[in-house]
Amino acid sequence: MSNFRDKYKKQKSDLMRRHEDSVADKTSGQFGSICDLSKIPKGVGFWKCPPGQHVIDIIPFIAGGNMPKISGGTIKKGEFIWLVDLWVHGYVGALEYPYICPTKTNGLPCPICEHLSENKGSYSDEEYNNLKAKRRTLYLVWSHDNSEEERKGIQIWEVAHYFMENNLKVIAERPRGGGTIPYFDPDNGKQIAFTRQGSGATSKYLGHRFDDREGPIPDEILDQSFELDSILKYATYEEIFAAFYGKQIDDEERDTAPTGTGFESEPEQEEPIAEDEPPFSEDELAPDECPAGGQFGYDIDQFEACKECPNWDDCYATNQELVGEPEPEPVVEPEPEPPKPAPPRRVQSPLRTPTPAAAPQEEARKPKPALRRRG
Repeated sequence: MSNFRDKYKKQKSDLMRRHEDSVADKTSGQFGSICDLSKIPKGVGFWKCPPGQHVIDIIPFIAGGNMPKISGGTIKKGEFIWLVDLWVHGYVGALEYPYICPTKTNGLPCPICEHLSENKGSYSDEEYNNLKAKRRTLYLVWSHDNSEEERKGIQIWEVAHYFMENNLKVIAERPRGGGTIPYFDPDNGKQIAFTRQGSGATSKYLGHRFDDREGPIPDEILDQSFELDSILKYATYEEIFAAFYGKQIDDEERDTAPTGTGFESEPEQEEPIAEDEPPFSEDELAPDECPAGGQFGYDIDQFEACKECPNWDDCYATNQELVGEPEPEPVVEPEPEPPKPAPPRRVQSPLRTPTPAAAPQEEARKPKPALRRRG
């Protein structure tokens, strides 16, 4: 028997086990660094939201002891909640894995936030935007897209806060102070209908609305609910440092590392525009966002990123509308009426005071017309 076959037979059982684990893992490797896949109940997978129309139910769950300390608010263990709200640094290091931001999620030191705080001036707006943490949301959903999806039962959905929760908060608020719509309630809640257009960087989530359910959520679906926060994987400072810098932290760096959140010298408030600011990621981009940090419609073709920008066509159309608007007529201050001539006197009449020149009007910023048009 060959030496290779002999070694193979000794390790065959281990190889088969690894193969079975690989086949059973239907999730993307990108979830590996923010979710502990071993803690996901058997039979529960991640929901992929393809382009098209969708109808889902959001299923509440009982919070465990792993809820985010900052972004999770005051949710205590044992209380019902319908989402996990967290902040994630995407595409970190050579492997481009995402990591939950310790600073914005739990108020702990984060090597990436520290680096950005100390070196913000050395990055372009686009580079800085790619490195900073983005707000993400985890839900338990029951999809009604088709009978096959319904048979899967509860699935985990990870999506940008801007594209889902940000819109649900708006439509859930009743007018004239009438409270909110508890769309996640198992008995009196609503189904959520929306449309996803495009894929990748051109994704758009549109038309969010609430539809009446045919009845309460079945018990067999509710019984699949579990502590969603239990699957969160909070990487250590050392793990994130190694992934970001491509090396292990040494004793000197460990001694000089800040003990706060990384924003002590310049306190960062809870980013008041974060909910309205679309996250820049490889998978999702808002339709009116400039990924280079420019002003949409005004700064077209002013950045290197404009060459491959997925929003170039919309930016060009906005630019043409702005360029086509007539310039406002300058406001000219009327000259004061000359004084009436004084009656004849023997003394010399005083000299006429010169009319003061009108103050120059500050020229409003006008967009530059696009230099080219894509075919």
